[in-house]
Amino acid sequence: GIQLLTTAEAAEYLRIKERKLYELVAEGVVPCTKVTGKWLFPRGDLDRWLLAGMARPFGVVPAEPPAVIGGSHDPLLQ
Repeated sequence: GIQLLTTAEAAEYLRIKERKLYELVAEGVVPCTKVTGKWLFPRGDLDRWLLAGMARPFGVVPAEPPAVIGGSHDPLLQ
């Protein structure tokens, strides 16, 4: 079956702080799902996400819209 990690487990698995993981969730870049108010992270999807990140040559970043300074559209900031 699918192995779901809690936020603490996923942060430990990814070797990042929980706060950084929440930032990635807010940015919509890390695979996760919300169940009964808690974020859960499918381990297999995290593995694929990590591998996808490693596949890019150094210095090559995915195309993203430029950051909006002084007027963000992030609903979490409102």
